[in-house]
Amino acid sequence: MTATNALLLIHGSFCDAEIWRPVADRLRDKGYEVFVPTIAGHGPDGDRRVSHDDCVASLIDYVDSHCPDRFVALAHSWGGTLLQKLAELRGDRLERMVFHNAFVLRDGESIHDVLPPAHRALWDLIKEDPNGLMLPFPVFRDAFANDVDLETAQAAYSHVSPTPVRSHFDKVSLPTFEQLEIPRSWLYAWDDVALTPGEFGWHPRMSQRLGLYRMVSMPGGHMVCQSAPDALTEAIIQASRP
Repeated sequence: MTATNALLLIHGSFCDAEIWRPVADRLRDKGYEVFVPTIAGHGPDGDRRVSHDDCVASLIDYVDSHCPDRFVALAHSWGGTLLQKLAELRGDRLERMVFHNAFVLRDGESIHDVLPPAHRALWDLIKEDPNGLMLPFPVFRDAFANDVDLETAQAAYSHVSPTPVRSHFDKVSLPTFEQLEIPRSWLYAWDDVALTPGEFGWHPRMSQRLGLYRMVSMPGGHMVCQSAPDALTEAIIQASRP
């Protein structure tokens, strides 16, 4: 097993490690060693009171306990903010970073800071809920699961769970990320409208924050890990190779 055959997959908001199962199974069938943590505060039984720092700490604990000395790390959506912190704290172990339709923050920003205005307004309405932020089905169906039929979207939504409020509102300290020289890729599913296309879209708004990167693109929406796992598996292989 070579170092670049070890892959860490980091999930986004509203889900847990289970979201990666279709892709992880396919990668393992192709000989990859795949590591898939559930981040603190996520999943059906997660503690919604956790902070963004708590989420980072849970990822670091998982990496230190489960991952080999060298590996590629891929993050989806909100998970990009965790990958940025992982790069600062364990960058000597990363062969490459892969940002898959993922947030890339500047030092001191929060997810809430970089959301489109309509998204910020929605989050502001529900941010005091002690049960966490829950994605309404109409938003999930049209913005996250736009590339599947209604029945498939409903089945996928049954696995959605609230996400910790502070994971979106806490400011994230990233003092060294922009100076890091770890190779990085941008894996872009171009039908993804979870961030409003245009001024507030994923690409090039987030991707250009990476500096030099490898571009790999494919059709698919925000939940392409569920809607097209075969295609995403091949794209991950392209994005993560040396």
